[in-house]
Amino acid sequence: MKMKFGSTPVVFSKILGLDLHSLTAVRYLFVCRLSEDPIGYRSDNKGKSNMGFFDFVADAGKKLFGDDEAETAGPDAIAAEVAELGLDGDVKVEVDGDTVKIAGAAPTQEAREKLILAVGNVLGISKVEEEITVAEAQPEAKFHTVQKGDTLWKVSADAYGDGSKYQSIFEANKPMLSHPDKIYPGQVLRIPALG
Repeated sequence: MKMKFGSTPVVFSKILGLDLHSLTAVRYLFVCRLSEDPIGYRSDNKGKSNMGFFDFVADAGKKLFGDDEAETAGPDAIAAEVAELGLDGDVKVEVDGDTVKIAGAAPTQEAREKLILAVGNVLGISKVEEEITVAEAQPEAKFHTVQKGDTLWKVSADAYGDGSKYQSIFEANKPMLSHPDKIYPGQVLRIPALG
């Protein structure tokens, strides 16, 4: 099932009493609930390159510019963000509107997933297309989009059946997360399998 809002978002926003940014978030969450795989296609990435597509909430994310700057981050700003976070990988970043294309190599599946999240959880980015090879095949983590009212405890309780395991999710999302209480609606998190 595919919904198309076309040129009618203003009408929907008036009917629902939402501003356009809130309507975009509601639309995204609705589409995610209809989909079996809300984040996108995932590849096995066992040393080979398969394209992966990942969706993010464009009006939720880290702001790489000041208030007076452009809302969409360019490839240099996103590459600088990846470097500042100290993420492993030799990747090339391209930006086409609200889509980031990232290609290259990462040492592990964890590093690949963190690269995807680092470039996707940026204000103005709604899609990440990646083609990253990994040197070491590992199981993929699940991705979770933070909802209003979520805490890492709640996310952990939903994912693992035990809220006290929230520290595993926090550790799996470092360095993008600096504190367990600093998550926001629309942010996408890694949820690794407990080992």
